[in-house]
Amino acid sequence: MVQLGIFGGSSLRSILAGGGASSGGILSRLLRPTAASIGAPTTTDGGAGPLTFARGMAKKSGKRKKDYRVRMIKYALNHPLTPRPLKFGTMRMLRHWTIHRAWHLYQREVRTSRTQELERQYNYMRDACEELKKCDERLYRIATSKKGTGYFPVELRIPTDTPPRGGWDHAWVRPVVVARK
Repeated sequence: MVQLGIFGGSSLRSILAGGGASSGGILSRLLRPTAASIGAPTTTDGGAGPLTFARGMAKKSGKRKKDYRVRMIKYALNHPLTPRPLKFGTMRMLRHWTIHRAWHLYQREVRTSRTQELERQYNYMRDACEELKKCDERLYRIATSKKGTGYFPVELRIPTDTPPRGGWDHAWVRPVVVARK
C-alpha cells in the first residue's frame, strides 16, 4: 500500500473510504447528498428569515399534474414491442433521403397551389363586393351584413369522400310540403 506523506501517514484508500486524517473521507463527502439535492429546507435570502423549500416556491399550491402525452410518448418509446430504429446502408439511406425530399417538395407544391387558388377566389369575391358597392349600396349592405349569422347548422350534412355505411336509399322520396294559404 502506498503511503502519502501529505495526509499524515494515512493511505489514500483509507482517506477516500472515510478514515484517515480528515473527518469523513473525500469520496464519502463527494457522494453525500446535499441539502438542495434532497429538497431540504433552505433560506431564500442568504441565511436570514424563515426556512422554505426552494422548489416549493416556484410551483403553486397543490400537486403538479404530469402531462399524459409525455407519459404516453415515454411508454411508446420504451415499450419492449417498439421496433428499433431503422439502420440503412449508404445507398439505401441516399434513396430514402431522395424520396423523402421529393415528397416534401411535392407537398410544398400542393400547399402553394391551394394557397394561390384560395387567394384567387378571395380576390374575385372582393372585386365582386366592390362592384356591388358601386352599383347599389343597399344590396351591398344586405350582402355583407352580419345579421342572421349564428352557429353552424347542426342538421347540415357534412360532405364526405366516402359513401354512407347504409349505401344508397332507393326508397327515399322527397317529402310533400303543403303550401300554406
